[in-house]
Amino acid sequence: MFEEELEQQLTLIRLTSELEIVRQNETQYRSELFKKETEETSEPSKHNIYEDYDYDIIHGFEEKLREILQASKIGGAASARLNMENFDIEIGGFKKSVSMGGGFCGILNTITTLAMSGYLIDLDRNAPGFYAVDSSLTQLSEAEHKEQSDTIKQNFIEYLISHAHERQVIIVEQTKRMPFVPDESDENGIHVIKFSRNKEDGRYGFLNEVYNPEDQ
Repeated sequence: MFEEELEQQLTLIRLTSELEIVRQNETQYRSELFKKETEETSEPSKHNIYEDYDYDIIHGFEEKLREILQASKIGGAASARLNMENFDIEIGGFKKSVSMGGGFCGILNTITTLAMSGYLIDLDRNAPGFYAVDSSLTQLSEAEHKEQSDTIKQNFIEYLISHAHERQVIIVEQTKRMPFVPDESDENGIHVIKFSRNKEDGRYGFLNEVYNPEDQ
């Protein structure tokens, strides 16, 4: 009987000792986990995009931009600049989104990207030799009292025509939204394609042999 009790006491002492070791290990692991969770982590270095540009690059682009804006007779064109905080253009110190409607923003976006593309070509940088834009004039409404020769639409299209030999420009637009449809001219580098939506007359649509269900 005494031997059994002694054995039980020894077993209890052994288990208690092992439990204490487990608790010590737990405390150590918790301490290490706390240190890991609270240690200062170094922030990954962020690329500073402004380091990729200097004033000469931006100034050259702004000159190209103002050239097209002025040729298109957009008011305030001489004050146009690139805002380096949001990488968008502003005219007269105002962002285009707060000073102009959706139609003007659309044509300004077109002119901005057209200027950027042309500027890259002028610098002999990597740029496609063509520029394509869809429906840049669709939302643009201008004052009715303006003479046709003073409208943005008229002057923008005339600018594209006068620079047609510099590179290929593809403009897709509704005929009724065009101030005029240019005449076909190989000499002037002008090619006009009209989508007729008529299988029997001219070109049906943008994709060859693709038709609307009702015209199948």
